[in-house]
Amino acid sequence: MRRRYTAPLFLICLAALLPIHSACQNAYFLAMLNEPKKKIAPEFDKLGGKPVAIVVWADQATLDEDYAARYRTADAVRYHLTQKIKDAKLVDIREITRFQESSGNDWEGMTNAELGKEFKADFVLRVDLLEYTVRARDSREVRKGRVRATVSVYDVTKPGADHPVYGKEISAVYPPDGKTDVMNASDSSILNGALAIFGEKVAQKFVEHEESY
Repeated sequence: MRRRYTAPLFLICLAALLPIHSACQNAYFLAMLNEPKKKIAPEFDKLGGKPVAIVVWADQATLDEDYAARYRTADAVRYHLTQKIKDAKLVDIREITRFQESSGNDWEGMTNAELGKEFKADFVLRVDLLEYTVRARDSREVRKGRVRATVSVYDVTKPGADHPVYGKEISAVYPPDGKTDVMNASDSSILNGALAIFGEKVAQKFVEHEESY
């Protein structure tokens, strides 16, 4: 996590090298299976069957810490959206990341309507990272994965495309219970644990799902 990556080709093989589902978060998900659940209605249910571009923004400090932060985050969201929305039609996140890399900061000045046109999408799902770290907020010596972002959906097929049709701040920490042993886990594994939880939380906003009482 401390190494700054400088080769854009790194993104091409990232998915194979760093799978979202690492072993260190398995205990959390196994424990969740045994908890009583209640059904929760979707907060926005229009993404199915429409082309959706997942566009992640990160500040330069985050990219200096992890060059692939945008790709990792988008991949976590993509995975859980495809798992939960059967007719999901998502723009290839590698295409989006390559465009971000090739345009430098220029893409940040584009409107959501322009981004939708660029990626031939009806919806732009924006994830603006606010926190992306493997250090606890109150103590930098404590290792805890934290991902927090504003998640906004823009319908770029209609006028007023720069006003979101849905928005929420979503955060995830790993390990969530504070008890899972991460002493021997790598920074990437801890971050992947937080990203897996974050991606699932994002996807749950768009489908009926179950949550623990």
